[in-house]
Amino acid sequence: MLSLPEYGWTDFSISDAKYPLSYITNVPIDWLMAAVYGLKNWSPFTVYGDCETTDVYCTVTETFCHVIYEGYEETPETYFVSLTMLDFCKALYSDISKDIDAWSDWNHYDDETFRQNYKRKLLALLDELGTLIKKVERDPWSRQY
Repeated sequence: MLSLPEYGWTDFSISDAKYPLSYITNVPIDWLMAAVYGLKNWSPFTVYGDCETTDVYCTVTETFCHVIYEGYEETPETYFVSLTMLDFCKALYSDISKDIDAWSDWNHYDDETFRQNYKRKLLALLDELGTLIKKVERDPWSRQY
């Protein structure tokens, strides 16, 4: 779903589409926070990415994702993807967990203290999301409504 970050960019791939997301938005933290909120409350959530001249929004629900891709001069492209909330969260968890050091350098700060604090925040969010994923997998009826 998310490629490893490179030079402040990551590719968001969903279905047959691929969107380059810029460092302008805090993709790893914002997306993990949204996923944690969604699983914790079993509530739809939206993640956003700035593609620099276009934007992509993905609303994740219990049974599908609704993707909206819009430019500044064109009619928004909108479509639905058969990807559940749990599967979206598992993919996000996996993609960021693959190389936590690469994601810790998302904003390319030269400040080592900032980078370490950022890494701790990512690890805390990953830990919380991982715990929620296991809880839902173990007991689907534990979801809050």
